[in-house]
Amino acid sequence: MGVDIDPEAVPEDEIWYVTMNKNKIDFIGSEFDANIVSHTYTGGKWVVKFDAPVTTINSPSFDNINDVIIGLYLPNSVKVINSINGLFELEELHVPKSLEVLNVRGAQVKWNGSKIKRFTGYNISEDGYCIILDNTLMMFALCDIEEYTIPEGITIVGEASFSKNQSLKKVIIPEGITSVQWDAFSNTLIEEVYLPESLQEVGPYAFAINKELKKIHGPSRYVSNDGMCMYVEDYFGMRWLVAFASGAGLQSYTIPDGIMGLENYSFYYAEELTELTIPGSVTNIASAAGVFEGTHNIERLYGPNVLEDGRSYVVDNRLLYVADKGITEYMTPEGVEVLGYQVFADKQYLEKIVISDEVVASEVYGYIFCNSPKLQTITISARMRDLGMDPFGADDSMSPGVGKCPNLKTVYLRAPVPPAIQHNSPEIIPTLYDNLTIYVPEESLDAYLTSQQWAPYRGYFKAYDYGDLSEFYPEIYTSTDYSADGTYELLQSATVGNGIDVVLMGDAYSDRLIADGTYRSVMVNTMEQFFSQEPYKSFRDYFNVYMVNVVSPNEVYEEGSRTALSTWFGGGTSVGGDDQTVFNYALNAITPDRLDEALLVVMMNRDYYAGTCYMYYPESGNYSNGVSVAYFPTSSDEATFRGLILHEAGGHGFAKLADEYAYEEYGQVPSEEITNCQNLWDFGWFTNIDFTSDLTLVNWSEFIADERYQYDGLGVFEGGYTYWTGVWRPTENSIMRYNEGGFNAPSRESIYTRINKLAFGESWQYDYEDFVAYDAVNRRTEPVTAPSSVLQRHEPTAPPVIVRRSWREVME
Repeated sequence: MGVDIDPEAVPEDEIWYVTMNKNKIDFIGSEFDANIVSHTYTGGKWVVKFDAPVTTINSPSFDNINDVIIGLYLPNSVKVINSINGLFELEELHVPKSLEVLNVRGAQVKWNGSKIKRFTGYNISEDGYCIILDNTLMMFALCDIEEYTIPEGITIVGEASFSKNQSLKKVIIPEGITSVQWDAFSNTLIEEVYLPESLQEVGPYAFAINKELKKIHGPSRYVSNDGMCMYVEDYFGMRWLVAFASGAGLQSYTIPDGIMGLENYSFYYAEELTELTIPGSVTNIASAAGVFEGTHNIERLYGPNVLEDGRSYVVDNRLLYVADKGITEYMTPEGVEVLGYQVFADKQYLEKIVISDEVVASEVYGYIFCNSPKLQTITISARMRDLGMDPFGADDSMSPGVGKCPNLKTVYLRAPVPPAIQHNSPEIIPTLYDNLTIYVPEESLDAYLTSQQWAPYRGYFKAYDYGDLSEFYPEIYTSTDYSADGTYELLQSATVGNGIDVVLMGDAYSDRLIADGTYRSVMVNTMEQFFSQEPYKSFRDYFNVYMVNVVSPNEVYEEGSRTALSTWFGGGTSVGGDDQTVFNYALNAITPDRLDEALLVVMMNRDYYAGTCYMYYPESGNYSNGVSVAYFPTSSDEATFRGLILHEAGGHGFAKLADEYAYEEYGQVPSEEITNCQNLWDFGWFTNIDFTSDLTLVNWSEFIADERYQYDGLGVFEGGYTYWTGVWRPTENSIMRYNEGGFNAPSRESIYTRINKLAFGESWQYDYEDFVAYDAVNRRTEPVTAPSSVLQRHEPTAPPVIVRRSWREVME
């Protein structure tokens, strides 16, 4: 760098840095836990002086439009680095002596691509290549070495720690390492990997996006006999193939029997592969475009689920994958009723696709036809009821496989009733295509033109006389008997305490669905699923559960149909309804003085994946008071349905828990959001997240310090409240992140506390040891030994909506 700096000389109230062109980096001040008093250039470096020792770095960006930083020297007082952006040209980093927390999801990903050859300072390996905290390898320098053995004494290879390394070709993970976390070795040029017998956990995408991978060595529970595949098991015991040796150059391959799913990027850029045999055990493909990204030369499939054409992979009438090399036209085969996620996205050869009238839906994620460069013409089934998210493409800057089809000119959309559709960025859609025409049935042109969901496509519609659609126009059943409307049934009565009220109701259920018992069956199943998970399971006797009959005029969500609660499906997974009407129906079962403490659950009569909870301010008190209305549709998949109930109703609606998932594009949590959330803590809301990563100060510090919870995976994991950085959650996975895996200990504590406060009132006082005694049923008593992975099957549902008024104010 041409500047001689002694990093040990940095005072505790200063930070030094060196930029390539000697320009100053501007800070706003909130990035540090001390105030900036001066910012001067001296001795070839910039000196930022503070009014107190710096112990926490939040999220400064060490770059601007004029310069980039090449040297960074932190004082030894720094304990926490939450995130640092813009270190793409960094050559030298001094790691401070007192460092305790390095949140790599916010920092490491931003550091990838830097030019650090070795670290200096403390908390580093002997060779200077690794930052190590609490036996966790947090970051690996982008050094010019091709083979590396991870040092002894490390037990965890941290998130993204080796990600984007373009030098390493061989990595040996030695015995003693128990966990390789999310993205640890993703997006590298590694050719050979050795896994130890001691390995107990492999995180999502830990070895993804590695197109040079030639051989995998390791125990049979992770590695196939031929060393070509790596697989893991999810929480449901389902074995997923997560990495394939794409760099081995195989032209033909047989996936090992027993694999049940193919995870995204598993066949990443296997460009020489022309034939693939898929065993009958494979019933799920995460995303056709994602799994086979960059693999475009497969022209023949084999296996029991492959149709006679040798191109189509179909399971339970679901078309999951099409090998399109060498063909320009494709028609969905007989018997196919559902299109898998992105099944026609990122196809390099298809010019024409015909979706036969047997097909009724696509898997709800959508992106069916995106990013197929030669695609010109699409015919879509008259029976389609759901096209999912952005079927014809979205902003080209989005994820691979999501961009528009640049040559798309004609879509024959035969469905008389406009199918459901969602958009990530609706304002972009009218700019995607100049010469696209979407031919819709002439009798339905007005329905398409007036549809809010199809509004971004209005400029593309043209009426067309298909002549053969009479059988596809729906006959919408209309209720005539409203005698049951508003009546209720007590499904369960509390036998302990004052009784906690849960009121269940449904929308888009006609009189005949109530009369034949369908409605009641849905409500009873909802109740049973709600009590299937702790702490609700143990405290079931504390609850009153009511079912209120709601008779809707119609039982479908289609243009022209009507429902009693006016529920709706918005963009993505957002849903909602008329809360005031919901309150009125609930008051048939409970009195107004109990509504402020009640949980209201609305089941929407549609097999779909979505959910949103509306959380109202309490009239008074805390302990998570304030009525909530949780809306979500039914689902034919029991595990998915249970996850929605527990996340939306049990997590948000009753316990007032925050989401623990995060979107990278949301970046750092804004200061105003931090203030808003901290104010909600006064109500007992959202206590399962925090804005500090200090293990002694975080909301769940008592659990971290309690050795009885040492095997529960508790810590500080960056990302939550939908934001990528600046907010922390208690565990890697939970119901509040992935709709699976159970409630973590801090969430269980919130549920336990609210249950007892509502059941016994002010006479009940919380006692930590009493909770721990109850929680023995949930705590792990030994390390997890079975292989596991938190592979996400569903996108997160929409975040809860905070209504900053009480229900009475809304009714008035």
